[in-house]
Amino acid sequence: MRSALIGALAAVALTACSKPAPDERLQPLLDRVAIEDMMDGLYRNVETASTADYEDYFTPDTVFEINGTSYRGYEAIQDYQRKVATTSPMLDGTFHMLLNNLKVEVDGDTATAQLYFTGVLSESLTGDPRLHKHGREYDLLKRQNNGEWRIVKRVIVSDASAEADFAGVERPGEDYDIRTAQ
Repeated sequence: MRSALIGALAAVALTACSKPAPDERLQPLLDRVAIEDMMDGLYRNVETASTADYEDYFTPDTVFEINGTSYRGYEAIQDYQRKVATTSPMLDGTFHMLLNNLKVEVDGDTATAQLYFTGVLSESLTGDPRLHKHGREYDLLKRQNNGEWRIVKRVIVSDASAEADFAGVERPGEDYDIRTAQ
């Protein structure tokens, strides 16, 4: 019995020793992939107008700014999303939000993400799709205690299809930097 236990412990020890330690140089790449996957999931929620999984993307006190108006925390962001759902025209057809030129920069336990988004609406299978929205997004992210990334500040700037809703609002320029913005 004792020799079987010693043999089992030796097998566990050899298995643990045979796995290489993760290369520190790979961690920023792994972090970028995790953030890219998170952003993809977030935009899939936009397509379905879901507000159910906010804790998968945001910290409880996230600052969400859209075209100059700020909201803080899950409840405020969900209130904004509900308002948009009731005031926006209902779209007929299939809607997809495309992410373009996603740039993620990781610096230890913080990261930034920048992207362009374009909403595409296909009202029928045989008709031409049309662009519905277009803009930019800037995100500041922090690694949480569990190792997962969450957005702590999100800034959305509409560049097309928002004139009636946001007339007179000063929008950040193309040189906006979320790390230095107030």
